[in-house]
Formats: sequence, C-alpha cells, structure tokens
Amino acid sequence: MQDSVKAIELLMSDFNQFVSDGASNAIGSIAEFESQTREERSNDISVQRCVSHNNELSLGYASGLLDYTDRVNEELGDILKKLHTSQVRLSRSGNRMLVYRAIQNKKGRNPALVPVPGNDTRWNSRQVEVGRFLMTEGDQLETFTQLFSKGGDDYDLLTDKEKKASDLSRFIISDHEKMVLRQWEASAMLAKYFSKFTQDRRNTQAYLLLEIQMVLDLANRNYFEMHNGKSVISMIQHNSNYSYPTQCC
Repeated sequence: MQDSVKAIELLMSDFNQFVSDGASNAIGSIAEFESQTREERSNDISVQRCVSHNNELSLGYASGLLDYTDRVNEELGDILKKLHTSQVRLSRSGNRMLVYRAIQNKKGRNPALVPVPGNDTRWNSRQVEVGRFLMTEGDQLETFTQLFSKGGDDYDLLTDKEKKASDLSRFIISDHEKMVLRQWEASAMLAKYFSKFTQDRRNTQAYLLLEIQMVLDLANRNYFEMHNGKSVISMIQHNSNYSYPTQCC
C-alpha cells in the first residue's frame, strides 16, 4: 500500500475512512495501518465493516448462530446447527450417499438433488442449506431411518437407551423443527436478496442512491424509533408505513 501511495503521489493523511470485510485479519490490517502511519497524519481514521458482511452477521446473530456473543434465539440456532451437522454427515460419506441415491433412484427423482451443507464463509449458504433440505426432507428421512436401523451403517452411533426406544431424535429433524426451518427460510429470504443486491456490480449506482435516500429520510425526521425489543411484530404494527402480510408465522 505504501508503494501504491507513493506512485500516485498521495499522503497518508489523505486516507480518512476504510471499509473492511468481516474477517478479523482485514480489520487488524487497518488497525496496523493506523498505528504505523500515526506520525504521518493528524487526522483520525474511521473504520466500517462492509454492508454485505453486516447483513450476514445480523442474520447469524438473529438466528442464534454466533457463539462469540449472547445468543438471542438459542432454540432456532440449535435447530440450524443440528440440520447442518446432519447435512455434513450425509453429504461427506460415500456409503451414506449410496443409500440416499438408491432411495432417489427408486422414486425416479429427476433431477436427483443432493444436500448442500452451509459454509460460514460463503454468502447465503445457510439459506441454501435449509432450502435444499426442505426440498429433499422425505428422501433424507428414509435414508437416515435406514442407516440407523438395526444392521445399518449408523446403528452403533445410537446409545443403548436410544436403541431400546428406537429414538432417533438426536439425528433426525422433527416435524416441529421442520416447521421452524420453513419459517426461517421465508424470513431469511429478504437478507438473501439484499446480500445479492449489494454484491452485484450492476447495482452499484442504485445502491448508492438507496443509501443517500435512507440518509436524507433519516435526517429529515422529527423523531427516531426506539424499539423495546419485545418482538418484531410490535415493531411492524407501530410503523404505519410498513406493508406487512396478512398472515404471519
């Protein structure tokens, strides 16, 4: 960076604001720059995380997936983590996938969809993981039921108590958990669309105009909302300009 600054004849004091991605090493690099160039400038440096990363982190926080902060929705987070574990277990085992594909072939699935485990470093991967599971849940249920049956590849993963009671709840997504996942998929769709919008270069000018519009709108208000945090529904109901669906899950 120093070589680039010299080449275009800039000064370190010309830098006032940085936007980083969500990685700690990126934020640390900016902090190192601030420390190393402190004597070459009199101005402070403002650091912000990019909007796309903030969007992803906000979704993870609201979904109870972030372990390094207070989990605001532990039940949802536990369900999403349970699903992720099952998708990794199935997709990364050749023997399990043979059982899964045999069930799909028997039913004449075309195309034969496979699990897509989420990845924390890939945009919208949680939404893709949940959506794919909900499309293939019937085939996956049969697969895991067969794998955990007596003589199946995963039977020995069960405890003696689970074997005696035929209890597969530790591994199989229940009907209640499926209902929660369907609701989460629908509610997370807006975050997915917004993430795609912010990353498409064709939307750069439109996004800039959106931010300007938001700033002007906030600057011209006579009041600012302070939500009590009790529920999202209460926030919606007190905003007369918000058009919300007649049905809510």
